[in-house]
Amino acid sequence: HQAILHAESASALVDILRGQYQHPNSSAELAQLRVDLHSAEASNASFQKRLGSAQDQVVQLKMQLETSEQECHLWNREVDKSIGLITSPRKVLTASGAELKQTRLAQSAGVTATRSALRAAERMVKGRDEEIVALSKSIVERDDAYKILQGVSAKHFQQHQEIALSLDDNGSHKLRHAKKTIDEMRETILRQKRVISRQGFVPMHDPHLAAAAGAGLDVPGMDPASLKLNARLCRLLAERFPEVMRIPDREDQVVGLRICLRQSRSTGAEASASRPAATPTPGSS
Repeated sequence: HQAILHAESASALVDILRGQYQHPNSSAELAQLRVDLHSAEASNASFQKRLGSAQDQVVQLKMQLETSEQECHLWNREVDKSIGLITSPRKVLTASGAELKQTRLAQSAGVTATRSALRAAERMVKGRDEEIVALSKSIVERDDAYKILQGVSAKHFQQHQEIALSLDDNGSHKLRHAKKTIDEMRETILRQKRVISRQGFVPMHDPHLAAAAGAGLDVPGMDPASLKLNARLCRLLAERFPEVMRIPDREDQVVGLRICLRQSRSTGAEASASRPAATPTPGSS
């Protein structure tokens, strides 16, 4: 069977068959062979017919293939023509997309900068509001201090009038003492005004007022007796502690005053000073 399958020609197949089979001798075998031959011929005819139909189909398919190739060629030509028309809008669309992206980035940066500026402006407005509140409070305090000073001035003026009325006309010692007292009070009032105008800060080159404030005396609103004590105490401190009162220009000094009771003497005053540069102290510098 393998030799039959691998036969390369009809003569080789016939030789193989002749070598394997004997010639039929009986009529039954001949009849069977004739039947087989007839069946083989019928099958061959059927195969031939089918082969013709297949060949016709092959011809039709070839014709369809040629037609399809022609149509494909035409479509390729049309595609080549359309590529240019499609590429230009794509380029324009790509450029427009890039420009739109840049515009969006620029707008985003502008919005971010605007928000930052708005936050900075809000902080500035908040700071200004705080400054306004502080200034309003300072104005109220200064108004109160001015009212107190006006009351003190009115009291001083009334006392001055009483002193002037009680003096004689020939310029006695009482008149000179009254003038001296008035000058001292006027100087003290001017110092009070300087304290109020500087919101409680006064330069240390005014040692009398600094020493009085260090002694615990409230500068605004003192009565005339306290003002007179203030001036005397300042002069006493200036004479007793000259090194404390010698203060260079444009330099601040803090003066602290401690008053204590001594065993052997009635009352003593002790002063101490430190020199922080350019540091004003409310009420005492």
